[in-house]
Amino acid sequence: MMPPNEPTLFANSLLAYCDSQAAPAGLARLTHQPQAPWPATDNPMLRHLIASTLTLVEAENLHSALLWLATHAWFEGGLEAISRSAPPINE
Repeated sequence: MMPPNEPTLFANSLLAYCDSQAAPAGLARLTHQPQAPWPATDNPMLRHLIASTLTLVEAENLHSALLWLATHAWFEGGLEAISRSAPPINE
């Protein structure tokens, strides 16, 4: 579901993006998630991402900082998903 103020340009491109993904990814957005997809508030990577974002806000601008945060958080989320399905390193 699109936020009520989402511009049509973004709504159309977001729908196309979602439609281009494999069925399991699209269906996952419609189901209850079995566990929280976000880190604990004391997660060291989360703290790093927030601190770095705040530094970027001061050094550059809010837009650049939010773009940096979004891309790096997305990447970290992907790594987390991979680590959940991979065998432990010690095995």
